[in-house]
Amino acid sequence: MRQKKRKKKKSGPSIPMPPEDKALLDALLEKCKHESPEQILPRISTPALALALAERLPIDDKRSVDLLRSLHNAYDQNTVRKAIRRTAFKLRQNGFDVPSFTLESPGPSFSQGTKIRDEAEAFLGLIDGHGSRGVYLSLPRIPSGYDIGIGLVNDESGIIEFHAASYSKKRMKELKTAVQEEMGVNVPASISHALTVTEDAYEKSLGGSLQVPEDYLSFRSLMLSRWNVLERRPIYDILPDFPDSPEVLTPSQLEKLFSHPAMETWFIDPAEMEPLLLALENLEEGPLLLSEAQQEERIQGIKKKWAEEHFPDARLTILKHRLEEMAYVFHKRDETDYAILALSAACRGLEGDALQGMSPVLAFLLEKTIAHYEELRDEAQGEAEPLKDESPLIIQP
Repeated sequence: MRQKKRKKKKSGPSIPMPPEDKALLDALLEKCKHESPEQILPRISTPALALALAERLPIDDKRSVDLLRSLHNAYDQNTVRKAIRRTAFKLRQNGFDVPSFTLESPGPSFSQGTKIRDEAEAFLGLIDGHGSRGVYLSLPRIPSGYDIGIGLVNDESGIIEFHAASYSKKRMKELKTAVQEEMGVNVPASISHALTVTEDAYEKSLGGSLQVPEDYLSFRSLMLSRWNVLERRPIYDILPDFPDSPEVLTPSQLEKLFSHPAMETWFIDPAEMEPLLLALENLEEGPLLLSEAQQEERIQGIKKKWAEEHFPDARLTILKHRLEEMAYVFHKRDETDYAILALSAACRGLEGDALQGMSPVLAFLLEKTIAHYEELRDEAQGEAEPLKDESPLIIQP
């Protein structure tokens, strides 16, 4: 008796892609026109995305063949392999030489896209008072090894130094440990975050005196091929409901923030402060007899004029970004109260005060720096005083 043929089940309607995956797929299809498979694969986050990409690759472009080959080596899921074979068949019909992509093909020669992207790491250092910080980036290579970038950048002058090279996984771990423990570059960040920091410094280098290191130029191309620069500071994604209150920080709150050990180097450059310190000294030693109120008014006027000359809007914006980045650092260290203080200082502490004529944050930094240099000056004067030698004279024979 002949057996009845089983009817094939009709496949159900395809599940629509989430909007973010659809946007990423469209971006990948656009990148296929001018980027290599090695640059595209790390951006493929799931087998489902790999399947969708294989189905939608252009069948009139020879470059699709190389990407299909890379997808076949990276993903062994049956659904992905079937999509690859269907697109390969269409490419053959258009006259392209395409491998057969049989099921017996060797397994993946390197990690799948998700693992590649997850293994990429970045760490940032603290920002010192001059705007400098360390940067560490580790990007997996295909099929093995890592591209490592280590640098020191400044948010005003640019990229101070940057070194990049390829290393084995063992050597990468050694370098990461050294950078974290010896250089203090240990604040975890996304690659896009670190890229944003280095690109900001890169722009400053182009417009300033610092020459862009050759190593950064090649490493920069590698990063930009896989990641994008952030549109806003990441702390606003972490604290999206940060209150938009007109209240400014109190002096005690500013004291707490800037007394934190992570901000102990936040002083204004002594080379910039010298003219102001001299002007204040001349006022104190001048022959004019002023009342206490008049002298205080003159002092505030001198400080206001100095602040307007040395901290224009562009430089206040840099200071704002420093505080936003420190808010991110504090959050990563689970110091939420300091993160909120730093973000409050960035958002509400840099606008001019009607009485002082300068922002509360800048006024606080100015007073902190003046007190610091006066303390150093007093110490230096104390050390310069000749010491009395009370020991008896030694008579030479």
